[in-house]
Amino acid sequence: MSRIEQGRIVWAMMRDPQGRNQKLRPGVIISDDDEIARTNRIFVIAITGTFSDPLDEWEVRLPWNRSGTTATRLKKPVVAVCNWLIELKAEDVESFAGIVPPTILEEILKRVTKD
Repeated sequence: MSRIEQGRIVWAMMRDPQGRNQKLRPGVIISDDDEIARTNRIFVIAITGTFSDPLDEWEVRLPWNRSGTTATRLKKPVVAVCNWLIELKAEDVESFAGIVPPTILEEILKRVTKD
């Protein structure tokens, strides 16, 4: 069974960066485990399959393969958008995917902007 923890990929209803178009989207949890336990709030960075190559400075490519057998369990090319920060509560999480490898999570955390 999956749990809410830093680096876990979760699916929840999220709005786009302009605050519109709410739909079920994936996101990677960036809150540390102690913060989650203390506050019941979860900050995630949204994940999208819409990106350009080369990537923008705030985007981090995530591991994937068509069968979803990577650690992330993602099945198509996607990026974590480090300036697309969403606040959730534990009850907002609809389902779980995999987990982001530690070196990639570290890169995401370096690029996060909390405006």
